[in-house]
Amino acid sequence: MSNDPSNPFQSPSGDSYQDSPDTPSMPAPPRESIDYFGPFSQFFEHPNWVTNMLLPSLVLLIPILGVMVVWGYMFEAIALLLTGRSERPYHGFTFDRFGDYLMRGLWIMLAMFCLGLLFSIPLMIVVGALNFAAQAADGPARGVLAILAFVVQFGAQILINLVTMPAMIRVGLTKEFSEGFNFGFMIDFFKKMWLDQILVILFTSIAGMVVGIVGALACCVGILPAMILMMFVMTMLNMQLYQVYLHRGGQTIPIAP
Repeated sequence: MSNDPSNPFQSPSGDSYQDSPDTPSMPAPPRESIDYFGPFSQFFEHPNWVTNMLLPSLVLLIPILGVMVVWGYMFEAIALLLTGRSERPYHGFTFDRFGDYLMRGLWIMLAMFCLGLLFSIPLMIVVGALNFAAQAADGPARGVLAILAFVVQFGAQILINLVTMPAMIRVGLTKEFSEGFNFGFMIDFFKKMWLDQILVILFTSIAGMVVGIVGALACCVGILPAMILMMFVMTMLNMQLYQVYLHRGGQTIPIAP
């Protein structure tokens, strides 16, 4: 029986299945290592995980804005966890905070777009020059230059991902567009976390392919839920990267939940 007659959905212990982001709890502490598979089980630990999968899946159907809203929701969830304002495994999705999700996600996407342009333009110039030189060269030199252009492009793309990852974390947690250009933080994060970042990128790439295949086999209906699950996993792994970074003496991010 419920302890509150006015709330028939309350459990006998008095705990509601509604999230209580304003109720203080223990903040998520720094950690020593990454738990790669933890976010998968964490997602399904929420009592309303079906709703948390289906509602964001519907939001993804909205062109452009849908992705912003979902990213905003995911980063709000880890902001609440890191500040100790989420007593559940994570804060559930609610349309009441649609505008807040959208604004947080907007700054994330805008910062990533600008950083992508900032780093990609020099890369295109270098790769373009190498390809032009390869076309102008004769014999073995042409092949060597073409291979060099491919290696430079591939390596630079990985480096860009490693550098922009901490920027995404910082913007997502602070809700400040300008924080995406805190290069001191980005460099410090890269120095302390580059190997862990590479492992996270490899893990999410492989896991994403597996989850995507499973979603596609469900008559393609599961593609959007599969995307939501992987976005959640990537966000939680980003949170873990930040926690490990703090454990290694990294800079604290001023979180704006």
